[in-house]
Amino acid sequence: MCRVLGIIGNDDIVGILALGLYAQIYAGDHSAGIAAVTDGGILVEKALGKAIDVFPGHPDMQSKVAIGHNGCTTSELQPNRSRLSFYRLTMV
Repeated sequence: MCRVLGIIGNDDIVGILALGLYAQIYAGDHSAGIAAVTDGGILVEKALGKAIDVFPGHPDMQSKVAIGHNGCTTSELQPNRSRLSFYRLTMV
């Protein structure tokens, strides 16, 4: 099961979001990502691995609105094949 965490705040919340993703780490996680709303649009950082490895320190993003994702393996994933799925964001 994947976990999604979103935060809206008055201060830079990306570091807090990363800590939330660390707290949700599960043994089967295969990917993690953060999408943050910035003045230039939506900045996305994602990679294969656990959140603690993907974001070892404070992510290099500044935002007051962000969403994060931890993904775990499924039976569809075959050995020697990595697949990183991520969600689509729609801003209205």
